[in-house]
Amino acid sequence: MKSIISLIIIAMNLNFESYDSARNEDALEFLRETQILEEFYSAIEPFNPEKIDADDSSNLLLNYKKKYSRTALDNSLIKIVESTYSETELKGFQSMNADEIYNFNQDKFKIVEKGVEKLYDEVYIEGNRIIAGVEIIDTPNQAKPFEFFKINRKNGLYLITSYDSYLPQNIQIPKEPFISASQFTSVVPNGQQVIIGLNEIDKENFAQLLSKNQQEKITLIINNRIINVIPFDSVIQNNVMVINSPWSEEKLIKFSNQIKNEN
Repeated sequence: MKSIISLIIIAMNLNFESYDSARNEDALEFLRETQILEEFYSAIEPFNPEKIDADDSSNLLLNYKKKYSRTALDNSLIKIVESTYSETELKGFQSMNADEIYNFNQDKFKIVEKGVEKLYDEVYIEGNRIIAGVEIIDTPNQAKPFEFFKINRKNGLYLITSYDSYLPQNIQIPKEPFISASQFTSVVPNGQQVIIGLNEIDKENFAQLLSKNQQEKITLIINNRIINVIPFDSVIQNNVMVINSPWSEEKLIKFSNQIKNEN
């Protein structure tokens, strides 16, 4: 008797798997016919888990590769479609072209588009964080804008390619500094400021970069922490740059001492 029941359960599971597989294929065909699949993967190519330019040894990258593998993303896209259209509708689309599918129910199609856009935004944001080496370690706090995340970068001054003060964790930053902290002639904490000394060569290089990047911003990173983000045209006088910071005086003393010890 138990054997018969077991066989029935196995048969039912196989039927469910077959049903799910067929339904998934219908959803994939919808995504292919409407070119959503092709356009989505083309858009996220810079953040392709297998090609993304990031530190291969980091757990962040390993988790990212798992979360956004091709299989995982396909499943997410399928769920968006299946939660919007019925099985009957998906079957019916097999005899329609992209325009006919869109016109069948424009409101539903727009729901799918919004779902895909949301997934793209998620991949875009997390992909950029992986590239920038950003690791969230606490709850965001506008009063302490740089304390809830770390950034996997060497100590130094960096030219920022993208920055939003309301979402500092989404910063985009090169892998290498344009002036390494090892080249600083001095690092002096002064209240909620860090005063950086630059040699003549770095001062000249800075001036050349300034002539090309006046609209950009720079950041000082010490101990995997952003000290502050400031305009690129910050004034350097007597080979010295003054950087104000939201970090406490105690923390800035600690950060500055670390640079002194390394130099």
